[in-house]
Amino acid sequence: MVENGVIASIQCSFATSDMVYVERRIGPERIRWSYPWRTLLDAGITLAAGSDFMVETIDPFIGIQRIVTRQELDGTPPGGWFPEQRLTVEEALYAYTVGSAYNSFEEDIKGSIEPGKLADIVVLSQDILNISPYDIANTTVEITIVGGNVVYVSPETDLIVEISSDDCMEKQIPSTAPAATPENDLKAFLIRMAGKLAIAGTAIELTLPAVASILGDPFIPYAEFAGSLLARPLILIGLMLAILIDYISPSLILKMPFHEVVLSFLG
Repeated sequence: MVENGVIASIQCSFATSDMVYVERRIGPERIRWSYPWRTLLDAGITLAAGSDFMVETIDPFIGIQRIVTRQELDGTPPGGWFPEQRLTVEEALYAYTVGSAYNSFEEDIKGSIEPGKLADIVVLSQDILNISPYDIANTTVEITIVGGNVVYVSPETDLIVEISSDDCMEKQIPSTAPAATPENDLKAFLIRMAGKLAIAGTAIELTLPAVASILGDPFIPYAEFAGSLLARPLILIGLMLAILIDYISPSLILKMPFHEVVLSFLG
Protein backbone atom coordinates (compact mmCIF):
# COMPACT_ATOMS: atom_id res chain seq x y z
CA MET A 1 0.00 0.00 0.00
CA VAL A 2 2.80 2.42 0.85
CA GLU A 3 4.61 1.68 -2.41
CA ASN A 4 1.43 2.44 -4.35
CA GLY A 5 0.90 5.75 -2.60
CA VAL A 6 -2.34 4.69 -0.94
CA ILE A 7 -3.88 7.31 1.37
CA ALA A 8 -6.25 6.26 4.15
CA SER A 9 -9.16 8.69 4.41
CA ILE A 10 -10.41 8.09 7.94
CA GLN A 11 -13.45 9.41 9.78
CA CYS A 12 -12.32 9.87 13.36
CA SER A 13 -15.67 9.46 15.09
CA PHE A 14 -15.93 5.94 13.66
CA ALA A 15 -13.35 5.00 16.31
CA THR A 16 -16.27 4.67 18.71
CA SER A 17 -19.63 5.36 17.06
CA ASP A 18 -19.58 2.14 15.02
CA MET A 19 -18.63 -0.14 17.90
CA VAL A 20 -22.25 -0.73 18.98
CA TYR A 21 -23.13 -2.76 15.90
CA VAL A 22 -20.22 -3.30 13.52
CA GLU A 23 -18.85 -6.51 15.08
CA ARG A 24 -22.28 -8.09 14.78
CA ARG A 25 -22.34 -7.17 11.10
CA ILE A 26 -18.87 -8.37 10.04
CA GLY A 27 -17.74 -10.76 12.79
CA PRO A 28 -15.01 -10.84 15.45
CA GLU A 29 -12.16 -11.64 13.05
CA ARG A 30 -12.70 -8.92 10.47
CA ILE A 31 -13.52 -6.27 13.07
CA ARG A 32 -9.87 -6.31 14.18
CA TRP A 33 -8.88 -4.93 10.76
CA SER A 34 -11.72 -2.48 10.24
CA TYR A 35 -10.39 0.59 12.10
CA PRO A 36 -6.63 -0.08 12.40
CA TRP A 37 -5.42 3.49 12.17
CA ARG A 38 -2.36 3.01 14.38
CA THR A 39 -1.39 0.00 12.27
CA LEU A 40 -1.79 2.01 9.05
CA LEU A 41 0.20 4.97 10.37
CA ASP A 42 3.01 2.77 11.67
CA ALA A 43 3.18 1.13 8.24
CA GLY A 44 3.93 4.53 6.70
CA ILE A 45 0.52 5.21 5.19
CA THR A 46 -0.67 8.82 5.14
CA LEU A 47 -3.85 9.42 7.13
CA ALA A 48 -6.29 12.12 6.00
CA ALA A 49 -8.81 12.71 8.78
CA GLY A 50 -12.37 13.92 8.41
CA SER A 51 -15.67 14.00 10.26
CA ASP A 52 -18.07 12.09 7.96
CA PHE A 53 -20.53 14.96 8.42
CA MET A 54 -23.58 14.83 8.12
CA VAL A 55 -23.73 11.31 9.54
CA GLU A 56 -21.32 12.23 12.34
CA THR A 57 -20.72 15.50 14.16
CA ILE A 58 -18.72 18.09 12.24
CA ASP A 59 -16.87 19.09 15.43
CA PRO A 60 -13.20 18.11 14.91
CA PHE A 61 -12.42 18.23 18.63
CA ILE A 62 -14.91 15.46 19.35
CA GLY A 63 -13.32 13.44 16.57
CA ILE A 64 -9.82 14.03 17.94
CA GLN A 65 -10.84 13.00 21.45
CA ARG A 66 -12.45 9.82 20.13
CA ILE A 67 -9.48 8.81 17.99
CA VAL A 68 -7.01 9.55 20.81
CA THR A 69 -8.93 7.76 23.57
CA ARG A 70 -10.89 5.20 21.51
CA GLN A 71 -13.71 5.92 23.92
CA GLU A 72 -17.01 7.75 23.75
CA LEU A 73 -17.30 11.10 25.51
CA ASP A 74 -18.79 9.37 28.55
CA GLY A 75 -15.66 7.20 28.90
CA THR A 76 -17.11 3.98 27.48
CA PRO A 77 -15.93 1.36 26.96
CA PRO A 78 -13.50 1.14 29.89
CA GLY A 79 -9.96 1.01 28.55
CA GLY A 80 -11.05 1.95 25.03
CA TRP A 81 -12.28 0.06 21.97
CA PHE A 82 -9.24 -1.68 20.47
CA PRO A 83 -7.02 0.74 22.43
CA GLU A 84 -3.89 -0.47 20.66
CA GLN A 85 -5.11 1.54 17.65
CA ARG A 86 -5.07 4.89 19.46
CA LEU A 87 -3.29 7.87 17.92
CA THR A 88 -1.54 10.65 19.82
CA VAL A 89 -3.01 14.15 19.76
CA GLU A 90 -0.13 15.30 17.54
CA GLU A 91 -0.80 12.49 15.08
CA ALA A 92 -4.53 13.24 15.02
CA LEU A 93 -3.86 16.94 14.36
CA TYR A 94 -1.45 16.06 11.57
CA ALA A 95 -4.06 13.82 9.95
CA TYR A 96 -6.70 16.56 10.12
CA THR A 97 -4.40 19.25 8.69
CA VAL A 98 -1.32 18.20 6.75
CA GLY A 99 -2.72 14.78 5.85
CA SER A 100 -5.97 16.18 4.48
CA ALA A 101 -4.14 18.90 2.53
CA TYR A 102 -1.89 16.22 1.03
CA ASN A 103 -4.93 14.16 0.15
CA SER A 104 -6.35 17.05 -1.92
CA PHE A 105 -3.00 17.91 -3.61
CA GLU A 106 -2.87 21.19 -1.66
CA GLU A 107 0.00 20.55 0.74
CA ASP A 108 1.99 23.36 -0.92
CA ILE A 109 -0.57 26.01 0.06
CA LYS A 110 -2.31 24.76 3.20
CA GLY A 111 -2.25 22.22 6.03
CA SER A 112 0.46 23.90 8.08
CA ILE A 113 1.48 27.40 9.15
CA GLU A 114 4.52 28.24 7.02
CA PRO A 115 5.77 31.23 4.99
CA GLY A 116 4.17 31.26 1.55
CA LYS A 117 1.11 29.23 2.52
CA LEU A 118 -2.43 30.46 2.98
CA ALA A 119 -2.91 32.01 6.39
CA ASP A 120 -5.74 29.68 7.40
CA ILE A 121 -5.54 29.65 11.19
CA VAL A 122 -7.74 29.05 14.21
CA VAL A 123 -7.10 30.23 17.74
CA LEU A 124 -8.48 27.75 20.26
CA SER A 125 -9.82 28.19 23.76
CA GLN A 126 -7.22 25.78 25.16
CA ASP A 127 -3.98 24.08 24.16
CA ILE A 128 -5.14 20.59 23.21
CA LEU A 129 -1.54 19.36 23.20
CA ASN A 130 -1.18 20.05 26.92
CA ILE A 131 -4.49 19.05 28.46
CA SER A 132 -6.08 15.76 29.36
CA PRO A 133 -7.27 14.02 26.18
CA TYR A 134 -10.64 13.64 27.89
CA ASP A 135 -11.05 17.44 27.84
CA ILE A 136 -10.36 17.95 24.13
CA ALA A 137 -14.04 17.79 23.14
CA ASN A 138 -14.70 20.87 25.30
CA THR A 139 -12.45 23.01 23.09
CA THR A 140 -14.01 25.91 21.20
CA VAL A 141 -12.76 28.24 18.47
CA GLU A 142 -11.95 31.77 19.59
CA ILE A 143 -10.82 33.24 16.27
CA THR A 144 -10.87 31.98 12.68
CA ILE A 145 -8.58 33.45 10.00
CA VAL A 146 -9.02 32.44 6.35
CA GLY A 147 -6.51 33.59 3.75
CA GLY A 148 -5.18 36.16 6.19
CA ASN A 149 -8.58 37.67 6.92
CA VAL A 150 -10.32 37.40 10.27
CA VAL A 151 -13.71 35.89 9.45
CA TYR A 152 -14.90 34.92 12.92
CA VAL A 153 -14.36 36.13 16.48
CA SER A 154 -16.19 34.39 19.29
CA PRO A 155 -18.43 36.82 21.18
CA GLU A 156 -17.14 35.24 24.39
CA THR A 157 -13.43 35.76 23.70
CA ASP A 158 -11.39 38.29 25.61
CA LEU A 159 -8.60 38.25 23.02
CA ILE A 160 -7.74 41.43 21.15
CA VAL A 161 -7.60 40.89 17.39
CA GLU A 162 -5.12 43.08 15.52
CA ILE A 163 -3.57 41.62 12.38
CA SER A 164 -1.61 43.48 9.73
CA SER A 165 -1.96 42.39 6.13
CA ASP A 166 1.83 42.39 5.94
CA ASP A 167 2.00 39.61 8.53
CA CYS A 168 0.36 36.95 6.41
CA MET A 169 -0.31 35.86 2.88
CA GLU A 170 -3.64 37.21 1.69
CA LYS A 171 -4.50 34.97 -1.22
CA GLN A 172 -8.17 34.78 -2.03
CA ILE A 173 -9.46 32.04 -4.30
CA PRO A 174 -12.36 33.57 -6.23
CA SER A 175 -15.47 31.56 -6.91
CA THR A 176 -15.96 30.50 -10.52
CA ALA A 177 -19.53 29.38 -10.01
CA PRO A 178 -21.85 30.16 -12.96
CA ALA A 179 -23.99 33.26 -12.81
CA ALA A 180 -27.46 32.99 -11.30
CA THR A 181 -29.95 32.31 -14.10
CA PRO A 182 -33.27 30.42 -14.12
CA GLU A 183 -31.53 27.55 -15.95
CA ASN A 184 -28.66 27.33 -13.47
CA ASP A 185 -31.03 27.73 -10.52
CA LEU A 186 -33.00 24.71 -11.77
CA LYS A 187 -29.84 22.65 -12.20
CA ALA A 188 -28.62 23.62 -8.73
CA PHE A 189 -32.01 22.59 -7.33
CA LEU A 190 -31.74 19.20 -9.07
CA ILE A 191 -28.25 18.71 -7.67
CA ARG A 192 -29.56 19.41 -4.16
CA MET A 193 -32.44 16.97 -4.69
CA ALA A 194 -30.01 14.30 -5.88
CA GLY A 195 -27.93 14.81 -2.75
CA LYS A 196 -30.96 14.67 -0.46
CA LEU A 197 -32.12 11.40 -2.02
CA ALA A 198 -28.69 9.82 -1.58
CA ILE A 199 -28.40 11.10 2.01
CA ALA A 200 -31.92 9.90 2.87
CA GLY A 201 -31.15 6.46 1.50
CA THR A 202 -27.88 6.27 3.41
CA ALA A 203 -29.61 7.38 6.63
CA ILE A 204 -32.26 4.68 6.26
CA GLU A 205 -29.68 1.97 5.60
CA LEU A 206 -27.67 3.00 8.65
CA THR A 207 -30.54 3.67 11.03
CA LEU A 208 -32.68 0.54 10.65
CA PRO A 209 -29.92 -1.98 11.53
CA ALA A 210 -28.82 0.21 14.47
CA VAL A 211 -32.37 0.30 15.83
CA ALA A 212 -32.71 -3.44 15.28
CA SER A 213 -29.47 -4.10 17.17
CA ILE A 214 -31.01 -2.33 20.16
CA LEU A 215 -34.26 -4.29 19.92
CA GLY A 216 -32.45 -7.62 19.62
CA ASP A 217 -31.32 -10.30 17.19
CA PRO A 218 -34.73 -11.40 15.86
CA PHE A 219 -35.26 -7.99 14.25
CA ILE A 220 -31.86 -7.66 12.56
CA PRO A 221 -32.48 -9.69 9.34
CA TYR A 222 -35.78 -7.89 8.75
CA ALA A 223 -34.21 -4.49 9.36
CA GLU A 224 -31.35 -5.23 6.98
CA PHE A 225 -33.80 -6.37 4.28
CA ALA A 226 -36.04 -3.34 4.78
CA GLY A 227 -33.06 -1.03 4.81
CA SER A 228 -31.78 -2.40 1.53
CA LEU A 229 -35.23 -2.39 -0.05
CA LEU A 230 -35.86 1.26 0.84
CA ALA A 231 -32.41 2.76 0.94
CA ARG A 232 -30.55 1.49 -2.08
CA PRO A 233 -33.11 2.63 -4.67
CA LEU A 234 -32.99 6.13 -3.14
CA ILE A 235 -29.19 6.17 -3.24
CA LEU A 236 -29.17 4.85 -6.81
CA ILE A 237 -31.77 7.37 -8.01
CA GLY A 238 -29.87 10.22 -6.36
CA LEU A 239 -26.56 9.23 -7.94
CA MET A 240 -28.15 8.63 -11.35
CA LEU A 241 -29.79 12.06 -11.20
CA ALA A 242 -26.47 13.69 -10.41
CA ILE A 243 -24.78 11.82 -13.29
CA LEU A 244 -27.61 12.81 -15.64
CA ILE A 245 -27.25 16.49 -14.70
CA ASP A 246 -23.51 16.26 -15.29
CA TYR A 247 -24.08 14.57 -18.67
CA ILE A 248 -26.66 17.09 -19.84
CA SER A 249 -24.71 20.14 -18.71
CA PRO A 250 -21.14 19.30 -17.65
CA SER A 251 -20.22 22.99 -17.80
CA LEU A 252 -22.30 23.61 -14.68
CA ILE A 253 -20.24 21.13 -12.67
CA LEU A 254 -16.88 21.80 -14.28
CA LYS A 255 -17.13 25.55 -13.68
CA MET A 256 -17.80 25.13 -9.98
CA PRO A 257 -14.99 24.60 -7.45
CA PHE A 258 -15.14 21.19 -5.82
CA HIS A 259 -16.27 22.53 -2.43
CA GLU A 260 -19.17 24.38 -4.06
CA VAL A 261 -20.27 21.24 -5.89
CA VAL A 262 -20.27 19.38 -2.56
CA LEU A 263 -22.20 22.15 -0.81
CA SER A 264 -24.77 22.22 -3.62
CA PHE A 265 -25.07 18.43 -3.51
CA LEU A 266 -25.68 18.50 0.23
CA GLY A 267 -28.12 21.39 -0.07
